[in-house]
Amino acid sequence: MAFPSVLFVDDEPSILAALQRGMHLTAPDWPVRFVGNAVDAIRLLASEHIDVLVSDLRMPTMSGSDLTREVLLRYPWVVRIILSGMVDEVSIATGSRWSERYLTKPCALPVICEEIRQAIARREQDRALVRNPEAGSEHQGAAALPMVLHIRENHEELELIDRAFVATASRIIHERVPHVAAALERLARPGASRPDVILLDLDAAPAQGYEFLSRYRLTEGAKVPVMVMSTSLHPEDRDDALRHGAASCLITPRSWDQYLDVARAVARFAKLVASRGDAA
Repeated sequence: MAFPSVLFVDDEPSILAALQRGMHLTAPDWPVRFVGNAVDAIRLLASEHIDVLVSDLRMPTMSGSDLTREVLLRYPWVVRIILSGMVDEVSIATGSRWSERYLTKPCALPVICEEIRQAIARREQDRALVRNPEAGSEHQGAAALPMVLHIRENHEELELIDRAFVATASRIIHERVPHVAAALERLARPGASRPDVILLDLDAAPAQGYEFLSRYRLTEGAKVPVMVMSTSLHPEDRDDALRHGAASCLITPRSWDQYLDVARAVARFAKLVASRGDAA
């Protein structure tokens, strides 16, 4: 296996120099880059292949938390690790929001390298477990994977949910459609595989979302449960969605941990529905 390429980001020159010396001794064969700020890191990521980002948390112009979010959106294959001297709960929560690991300084280079190896191994396992919906039917055993049909206009949020399914090794097919009309056409298409769960965004166009719930409930043979997601699910909103035929309601996530929680909840529900269908 090729050695992972790692990008270290820290605004303290002395820390960067220590990391450079330590990596030369600990992992001399690894391709490693070092930059002093998040802006330079983004420029480098645009021009070079990087497997792992290891960033300080508190930096001028752009923080490590903002950097890891930007990297997640632009380069989802990059493993994101925060390496910070901040040990208070607020800093750890902030640094962990969009990263996969939070390490505290001082941290020995062998420990950092082992964390990188484990993160790479987890990512490879996730890639092996989760199928791309466009290619899933071509893979052996793909038909046994539960399918989620996701209706959402916001492309950025679609990408984040998709990456959360991958990160949690959910083992589902995540098929995405941009709006209600496309979903209704997809569901009515002759010969199309039936999803196990429909995940419906109510934020972009609530009226269209409720219209979909009402129309789909009246469709002949409509048996797929619909999970709705909204940033505002007050009790009256939740009751309204349930009256229109939703099976359950979820809050739209606002942090990476929340995206992971939503991905796990949707995957569990889809697997439960699929298992009941298999038993029927």
